[in-house]
Parts: sequence; structure tokens; C-alpha cells
Amino acid sequence: MTTLHLKSGLESRIKNGHRWAFAGEISESLKELKPGDEVALCEARGALLGRGYVNPHSLIAVRLLTSGEEPFDAGLVRRRIEAAIAYRRRLLPEEDAVRLIYSESDGLPGLIVDKFGDQLVMQVLTAGMEKRLGDVVEALTDSLKPAGIYFKGKSPFRKLEGLVEEDRQIMGVTPDNVPFKDGDAIFTAHPKEGQKSGYYLDQRFNRRQLATCFSIEGLRPARVLDLYSYTGGWGITALMAGAKEAVMVDSSAKAIAWGKEDAGNNGVDQRAIFIEADVEEFLKDAAKSNTKWDVVVVDPPALIPNRQAVQAGIGAYTAINRAALRVVAPGGLLVTCSCSHLMTREKHLEVIGRAAFQEGKRVRIVAAGGHPPDHPILPGHPESEYLKCWIVGVE
Repeated sequence: MTTLHLKSGLESRIKNGHRWAFAGEISESLKELKPGDEVALCEARGALLGRGYVNPHSLIAVRLLTSGEEPFDAGLVRRRIEAAIAYRRRLLPEEDAVRLIYSESDGLPGLIVDKFGDQLVMQVLTAGMEKRLGDVVEALTDSLKPAGIYFKGKSPFRKLEGLVEEDRQIMGVTPDNVPFKDGDAIFTAHPKEGQKSGYYLDQRFNRRQLATCFSIEGLRPARVLDLYSYTGGWGITALMAGAKEAVMVDSSAKAIAWGKEDAGNNGVDQRAIFIEADVEEFLKDAAKSNTKWDVVVVDPPALIPNRQAVQAGIGAYTAINRAALRVVAPGGLLVTCSCSHLMTREKHLEVIGRAAFQEGKRVRIVAAGGHPPDHPILPGHPESEYLKCWIVGVE
């Protein structure tokens, strides 16, 4: 195992829990190393920080799997996978669909596995984890006996790591549509054609938190607007909780068609309206016609892809929240979300406050949401925290 050293004075971030070392922080040349090689990372003076794997072609040169003297042996990947499965079973024993493995937060950087019933959908985003793919599949198969494992390989992160971008069946058979239970609803994952793993699992607890609001007398007949709806998870959950009507808006015709199927499967299709449209244009038209909703959900895709885009992204988030506030009925709720890691909770609150000030609205935070337990945040590694969700009262 090759030993690498950080340049002097750069060890504090690692000691505080961060799991990455960047290429410019390493004293030695990495040219002779191969992607995925095991390395030991030390302080400049020689004290061992941990062990992991390297990619000499990536800005993130070293990803640590262990700390201090913990060995990086042949059984490490299996032990980490078994521990991740046991953690979900303890905390979420009734969940039919879970994020089974969440990269650095489960000590397996670059590996993401979602479970939908007896199906697994896997993303491998680093060369180091790709090199250990056989061990991963073997451990998952032995522990869970899945009916199928589908590999989602079309990702820009794989390109950055020098990996082939392709989807493929790893084992068993994975159907195009995988129904699963989510709270009181039945939703459908689309592993082969859907975004990410085929369904967004990270918002399900936040949707359930909003659902509790419909027990409030004033919200029982609520009309809901679900923006960037994908397959309508927010709107359908609201309808099942007692909302009078939900309008789901998304630019993807395929997502709209899937959403209609899910609404029908849950018996709420008569109160669900799906509209294929650009969200910004839809909101402009709604404001012009003075159309209002009691609950407006804003759950856009990540608008800040990198540090260079932070200011532009903050402007985009502010604009969409301003537009959404214009169509919230007085006394209603705005549910506003961000899945951009670089949009911190503090910045997101500032966006909400700025948008409200510019629109002349008085707002208050009713509830705060974020990651569910199967997307655990790793202290000291801020990249593991990305999801913000606020339920905002609007006057």
C-alpha cells in the first residue's frame, strides 16, 4: 500500500471528519498510481490519518474509508455493507423502500444503493468503488437475496472519474416499473428510465410531515400546487391526507404519465390534475389570472452545480420563491426545498426572507425538514448534507 502525505498544516479538515484529500493537498506525485489503488494518508510529519483509495486523474485524489489505524482489508466492504443494512433495519423496519447505502455516510465513498421491495438499484460513482464492484455485489446478494440488481451508470460523476457511462443489469431481472409502499401510498420506481435510481426517496419523510398539516381545520379543503412534481409525490401524498385537489406541474411528459398512473393506483386520480409545462411560465400565467392555492410546493432540481454557480443559483432560487409566493393564498403554506449542497440552510433561509420582502409578504417557518434517517449526514463532511425543506406560513 502506497503512503501519501498531506502538505504541512492541511490535516485539520480530515481530523474534523472530512473524508477527502484533494490533489493539490498531496505532497507526492500521483502519476505512478492507478485509479482505485489503496493508499495510506498521513500528516506531513508522518502520523497516519486513515486509509482509502486514490484516483490520480481526479480533483478528489484520495477518498478515505478508515480513520487512524483501522485496517483497509479484504473484508472491509462486506462489513460496511452489512452494517449499513443493519442500521436501516433498526431505524426503519417498516419501510418498503430505503436508501440502503449512502456513500461516505456509510463508509463506502462513491457507492449508492436504493432498495425498492426486493429490487436494488445501484450507482457507483468512483473508480475505487468500481474496482471493488464484485465484492459489493457479492455482499448485497448474500445479505438480501434480491430479485434483481440494476446498475445506473449514466452519470457525469463517472465521467470525471474516467469511468464508462452505461446502465446495465448486474444480476437477476429488474422490471421497468417497481411498485412499493411509501407511508399510506403506493408509488412506482422506474429504475431503467427514471431519474437517479428511478424515484426520489429523500423527500418522503418531508412529504409525510406536510401531510400532518392537513389535519388542521383550515387546511382540510386545501388546494395544492406541486411544482417540479416529477411523478407527483408531494401532491398525491397531500391528496391522500385530505387535500381537496392537487395540481402537479412538470416539464417531463414521461414523468407526468407516470404520475397519472400512481394517482390512479392510489384512488385519487379524480382530484389530481397533471400539467406538462415549464414551471416559470406556468407561474407567470397563474399570477396574471390571480389564481391562488392554499399550499404551494417548490421542489426544484439542484440549481447550484458548483461553486462558480453559487450567486447565479441563489438568484434563481430567489426568483422561483418570489413567483411561488405570488400564488399562495393568504394564510396558506409555501413548502420550499433545495437539493443543492452549496445552498446551506442559512443561505436558504435568507433566500426565503429576501423573496418575502421583495413580494411584500409576511412569512414564518412552521416546520423544518431535511434528510431522512436512511440518508444520514456525516459530521465534518458537509457534502453529505444537501437537502433542505421548510414549511412556511404566508400572510
